[in-house]
Amino acid sequence: MSVWQERLGIISGLFHETRWDAAGPLLRLGLRCGGWLLAGVMLSGAQLGGRPLFLAVGLTAACGGGLMGLSALAGTILGSLALWGPLGALEQVAAALLCFCVCFVLRELPVAHSRWLRPVCAAGTALVLGGAAVWAAGPSQAGIALAVLRVALAGLSAAAFRRRGVVSQLFSYGALVLGGAAVYLPLGLRCGGLIAAFWTATAALDRRRAAAGAAALAGGAAMELAGGGPYVLALGLGCLACRAVEGERLVFRAALGLLTAISTTLLFGAPSLPLALELTLGTLLAATVPAQWLRLGQEPADTRQRQLRLAADGLRALGRCAQQREEDGPGDSAALFDRTAEQACRLCGSFSLCWGTESERTIAALNTLPAALLDRGHVRRDELPEAFAAICRRPEVFAAALNHQLELRLCRRQGSVRLEELRAIQTRRTTVIARLLEQLAAPAAPPGCRYRAVMGAAAAARSGEVVSGDAGAYCKGPDGRVYLLVCDGMGTGAEAARLSHAAVDALSALLQAGAAAADALTLLGGTYLLRGDGAFSTVDLAEVDLHSGEAVLYKWGAAPSYLLTADGIKRVGTATLPPGLGADETLSAETVRLSLRRGEMLVLISDGAGGAETERLLGAYDGYAPRELAGRIVQAAQDRAASDDMTAAVIRLERVQ
Repeated sequence: MSVWQERLGIISGLFHETRWDAAGPLLRLGLRCGGWLLAGVMLSGAQLGGRPLFLAVGLTAACGGGLMGLSALAGTILGSLALWGPLGALEQVAAALLCFCVCFVLRELPVAHSRWLRPVCAAGTALVLGGAAVWAAGPSQAGIALAVLRVALAGLSAAAFRRRGVVSQLFSYGALVLGGAAVYLPLGLRCGGLIAAFWTATAALDRRRAAAGAAALAGGAAMELAGGGPYVLALGLGCLACRAVEGERLVFRAALGLLTAISTTLLFGAPSLPLALELTLGTLLAATVPAQWLRLGQEPADTRQRQLRLAADGLRALGRCAQQREEDGPGDSAALFDRTAEQACRLCGSFSLCWGTESERTIAALNTLPAALLDRGHVRRDELPEAFAAICRRPEVFAAALNHQLELRLCRRQGSVRLEELRAIQTRRTTVIARLLEQLAAPAAPPGCRYRAVMGAAAAARSGEVVSGDAGAYCKGPDGRVYLLVCDGMGTGAEAARLSHAAVDALSALLQAGAAAADALTLLGGTYLLRGDGAFSTVDLAEVDLHSGEAVLYKWGAAPSYLLTADGIKRVGTATLPPGLGADETLSAETVRLSLRRGEMLVLISDGAGGAETERLLGAYDGYAPRELAGRIVQAAQDRAASDDMTAAVIRLERVQ
């Protein structure tokens, strides 16, 4: 099926179906065609020395001989006629039409997939028509130089508009600005100036320094090449102003950057109302349009993000598949008796009578057996119902077979409980991994933070031990969060150290990869449950948001923590069961939300460093040094010969100036 037949099929489906999903492909197709048409109109205005630069010809070649190429050709024709007039547009329109025809004729051939075809087609067309124009006007150095430049730009634009690299994006952006400089709006505004101000402000407000500088340089140079004020200097200094106040709110940064840019135009150029309006409107648009819609200067990750989201959807579907199962019934006594009869009565001469013609009487007699005896898992011969014992030839054999079936049922029930735990663990793991993939596919958070963390820690093994069973870590997440972690392995010595260090390594790696703290703890708890040996490590995890100054404390079997405020000390956390005891959600970590915005200090300690003496020490402490406080806590525990390993970690926040 050709491209045209496919498009006609979409249109036919729209008119023959009333469903909304039939209009979706056509709507997306219309938006893409409209975008290429507008790009053709804008690029047709790019000029140097009063001659078109053939950037629109490169766009037409890059779009190919399909519907997108036809839209770009239409935009080139409309823009050329509107900006150059019928005679001035003749050369550019002829070159674009020739490129489209060549691509249309070759679209079904293998050569159409070559990456060199369209750039060569655009450059060759520009060479033929430009050479003819130079020959007709008489060869001159300026004419030949302009012709060579137009050939190079036509080929480069055809290659750049097809690629998705950083250089290609900047080239396309500069080409649009250069072409838009010839498109005038009311009040003397130029589309090129609006585009340059908008893209530069977008990159600067999104805290992407390299992209903002590249946008200012490319856009400003294109506008100055087309004739205008000091765009490069104004846009560049505006970017630097936004960079100087990265930690402030978006509105403040946008206002400071705009005032800096306008002041630069007044100092280094003649006052211009259109230029000031272009900078103002471009900055306002950049401050209101979500930055993730337009990402300049970054490698496009659409394909990778889509793959990550698809993987997340697949994992969620697997989790739903594990949950969508038929629940086991309470257990059928009749089926239990049938299996017993198959084992004990099959070779009996009365089998056809007891379990054939009079099976209802036999089952009715067995149903009088108390359920408590069946639940006990063992039935003696004298506990069988009298009505059944009167007709059974070998009641002791039947009782033995019934006990065997009861043992099998008990084993099946125990296996079902274990299987249910494993199913719950697997479902939670699948959900956690799906959420992690979605977080990796989401746009990165801006790097600027209002606070910075100050942390201190100290640790010591209990008296008589060489190795401490405690472990801790401090790590940073990818979204402006920091984590303080203290784990206490079960027992003391080397075995406890292996447990605690394994927990710290796993949790810190997951947190640095972008996993949510609750999800990382869920994975750890499921791992301990799968071990089956009862070994575990307690977890004390503080998650601190450097943007807001808020903290979340996760406590799972750990000793109480403390929050030092201006009003005194506050005990945080209650006694909870350690991880690995079950898959029930009620056995998860305790969650406590805190605020560290006013200089509060959060203290995490292991069992050996706690006690009434530690609370008195914290109440008497009047300093602000986390490392000093952690050292005092551990030293005090050593002085009183604590019976367990001792670890203390302290964190507080400072406002970024």
